[in-house]
Amino acid sequence: MMMAHVLLCTRVKDTILDFQIFSHGLAPTCIEYTNVLVRIYDHDVQQDMFFFVQHEPVSIIYNNQTIQQPNNNKKNVSYVRRSSVDLFDEAALECCQRKVFDILFRVSLIPVLPSLKCNVDIDAHLAALIFKHFMTSAVFRRRFIKLIKQWLQFETALDMDLVTKIGNIYSVVLYVPYLIDIRVKGPKLHLSVGWCKRIECLVQKRVYMEELMAWLSTLGGAFSSMGDYFDHFAEMAGKISLKQLKVAIEMGNPMVASRCRLFYAQSLMQRGKLRQSKTIIRSESRFASQHNTNDQQVIRICQALWSKLRYLYTCRKKNR
Repeated sequence: MMMAHVLLCTRVKDTILDFQIFSHGLAPTCIEYTNVLVRIYDHDVQQDMFFFVQHEPVSIIYNNQTIQQPNNNKKNVSYVRRSSVDLFDEAALECCQRKVFDILFRVSLIPVLPSLKCNVDIDAHLAALIFKHFMTSAVFRRRFIKLIKQWLQFETALDMDLVTKIGNIYSVVLYVPYLIDIRVKGPKLHLSVGWCKRIECLVQKRVYMEELMAWLSTLGGAFSSMGDYFDHFAEMAGKISLKQLKVAIEMGNPMVASRCRLFYAQSLMQRGKLRQSKTIIRSESRFASQHNTNDQQVIRICQALWSKLRYLYTCRKKNR
């Protein structure tokens, strides 16, 4: 008996779109077979059952006739006179309904026996996103299962008598404590793939500029703190402020650009260029007053720099 913990399956009616098995630690696990197809067929238990259909294309037994292609490149290749997909589906369906195994070619039916099952009916776009993040993020897997337990809840899928009956029929059984059956519905709105790609480029650019601005702010603050003692640190802080200004203009945020100009004014102040610094501070103070905004940071920076500027003018007069 194969052991697993969670089986996530997305389907449209009786067609499996995708599936994945997860271990007890919610880590993705791989099935040992090279080619595995998944279908859902009506079983005599009067409910849907999940079957893993193992497909090993070596030889075909159909209507008591074996058809096999010669071995080329040391690889076993199957050959049929009809469509292999149609033949396989017909044979698997008949095998599930009649339990007649001699009509299949190296095919093993592995029934999935979930203890608890949850049916989730969601939009196709949302289902694709859920399955993608379920595959890539362990945190998302834990939180998604926790959310289902709290809001949707798992229901008992099979009783023990049925488990015993199926175990006597099939040699291999996949026991799954939890089965999440995502039933995909048609999307209400059809997404534009072209515009999604365009917007994705803009979002990536915005994220890159936000990250760049954060790094420049950290670096500029470090140089500015030493600028009161060393001129070359103040000069470097001014250069970083100008780079921040370019990024802020590219982002189209006037308040961030105003703060960058004030940082440059602080660099000028540290290098003794008080008149140029005073001009910038007055200009940015008028700009902040004219724009009615909830961002009071620019005004507070202007007040702090103006107090420091007055102190430096006082110190200069005393030294004369």
